Amino acid sequence: MPTQTDPEFDVVVAGAGMIGCTCAVAIAQSGVRVALVDPGPINLKHGRPNQMRVSAVNLASENILRALGAWSVLKAESLSPFRQIDVWDAGSPGQITFRAADAGLAHLGHIIENEAITAALTTQLSQLGNISCFAGDSIETFESDHDGISIVLTSKQNINAKLLVGADGAESRVRSLAEISVEKTPYNHQAIVATVSTELPHRKTARQRFLDTGPLAFLPLQDGHSSIVWSCSPQRFDELNDLDDTAFSAALTEAFENRLGAIALASSRSSFPLINQHANQYIAPRIGLVGDAAHTIHPLAGLGANLGFADAAALAEVDRQCPSRRERYRNPPRSKTL
Repeated sequence: MPTQTDPEFDVVVAGAGMIGCTCAVAIAQSGVRVALVDPGPINLKHGRPNQMRVSAVNLASENILRALGAWSVLKAESLSPFRQIDVWDAGSPGQITFRAADAGLAHLGHIIENEAITAALTTQLSQLGNISCFAGDSIETFESDHDGISIVLTSKQNINAKLLVGADGAESRVRSLAEISVEKTPYNHQAIVATVSTELPHRKTARQRFLDTGPLAFLPLQDGHSSIVWSCSPQRFDELNDLDDTAFSAALTEAFENRLGAIALASSRSSFPLINQHANQYIAPRIGLVGDAAHTIHPLAGLGANLGFADAAALAEVDRQCPSRRERYRNPPRSKTL
């Protein structure tokens, strides 16, 4: 991957997850100098499958990844298209089905491992000579003025830029240092995620049942397994969490009305609390927030990652459309800030 000893950059992106990498590649492809900073490794290879961490990538996000050249890097085994969505309610006969064919489409979206998307994006950024990566490092402090933003990393290295993008997740340090406040509202739900095998084939259909205690979603994977997201109330979560794998699989089969026959866990279970979080502003002088740093929402509609991809694309597009962008970066007017 290219290295850069000059500490001067046009844009610094904090966070090398899916959204941070999307932002870095999109901005760098227009020719400006970008630094990507992340406390973990910035990997070029898709390692062992981690099917518990997947995203439902819609057509708009697919188009963004195609435009960046990342889609063509994704391997076929990483792409699981879904052609139908079935949603039904446990408390009534209500059911709705969305079919790609009804809209003249080949598919409605894809279920893809987050790790595979990030690897495809880092493969693209490795081919760009104007991106420098600072792996194993993070933003310690920064100061901004009319001329730019001066950033100190935890490694004590100083780098300078004209814009700092916070793509560093729901607990964003960039947001915190910029003193941007957030509104937080707990959904009073805990999400259980796992990979499961099903007796019946998923037939490239995403399914979601709305239970009294919260929605249960099955997302079809390429290898025939499904990724589940079971959002439930605290009491129901405690009940499920106390079950062993066999009893949990039985409860899952019952909760899903045997729509896919008997269900068995194919991975360990993981869980996390669900919180609605929204930054009160997405920008500050020399600062921009994208993805979970700006907003987090309930996973029931699968929109979280897609909103982040749209954030990154919009920020890159605004940057491209700015008149005399390179001159503005080098010599910003003192009467304005980014």
